[in-house]
Amino acid sequence: MRVPIKTEMGRLIGATHRAPELGWYPLRLTTTIRPLVHGGRRLAERMGRADLPAWSIGEAWEVCDGEGSVSYVTNGRFAGTSLRELMAAHPRELMGDTPVDGSFPLFVKLVDAGGTTPVRLDEPRPGAGVVWHVLDAPPGATIGCGVHDGVGSDRFRDAIHQQEFDDILRKVPVRPGDTIDLPAGTPYSLGAGILLYAAAPSPTREWSVGRWRGEDGTLIGYDEWQHTIEAVIERCDLTARPTIHSGRPLPGAGPDVHAMLLRADARLALERWQVTDRATIRRSAPTAAVITNVGAQVALRAGDHEETLPAGCTALVPAAAGSVEAGGPADLLVSYVPDPEPPPFGAR
Repeated sequence: MRVPIKTEMGRLIGATHRAPELGWYPLRLTTTIRPLVHGGRRLAERMGRADLPAWSIGEAWEVCDGEGSVSYVTNGRFAGTSLRELMAAHPRELMGDTPVDGSFPLFVKLVDAGGTTPVRLDEPRPGAGVVWHVLDAPPGATIGCGVHDGVGSDRFRDAIHQQEFDDILRKVPVRPGDTIDLPAGTPYSLGAGILLYAAAPSPTREWSVGRWRGEDGTLIGYDEWQHTIEAVIERCDLTARPTIHSGRPLPGAGPDVHAMLLRADARLALERWQVTDRATIRRSAPTAAVITNVGAQVALRAGDHEETLPAGCTALVPAAAGSVEAGGPADLLVSYVPDPEPPPFGAR
């Protein structure tokens, strides 16, 4: 038995169901695959993920509870259950005491910019900014994010019509290990060769000002393109200034662990745990943790349950599963809703 494998956005990668289990455990979820002409093959070739189709992949939505796409559990007794259904039936078991509004409050995806991406922005929503963590980037790689001081709506509109952004987008150099806080409504473009992890409090609609469709490269009709341009002008924040930092060490993680706090605010925390031998992944609050494996295959243990997490894949550990232990060597990104709010990071 397998979960549904199609969504309106792309292909949904599932896994064979396992025998029923008791209690709570690390949940494996389906992945929504977005084929994009500026995508690449590095989720398979660089990260080692083995279950992907053999075409250019722009994004892999690892955890999603949105209107356009919802993740399904693929293992254990909840196999075949959507994340939306699980949140409705077991909000406390998933999130502990963390306040929720009905949908799962984290959205996680992997992004492969095989080529330079069109300029785009995420639909502005209060508190819905995105955090990026750069997994791979060639020497000299840059991200265009935000515009230079003095660029107004008219000049931005002219740049869109001409499809020429070199003079208006701020070019920020990036390297593997950088973390970028991107406010909602920020226009951006990823440089060729950048592979990154992205997390947000919830999925938002993405607007692109490219003249061609990202899915297949076909020309967008003029009237539709003009409508998109005006929608982007209305929604963009030309004063937004993304920040880049390298995080700070997490004290007390253990002798065989290099743990970094990469981002923390009231709605989203992101950590990176590099484990030599074995370590217990700690959270600042008893809530769900989204664990993405950016290294070799690793075993995750929660209570009496052990789940193998292949390279490039993600697991959702509910609050009711308790602490989770990772066997090394391991390289994991861990996102969750924090409590209390830590002090902000400095920026460069």
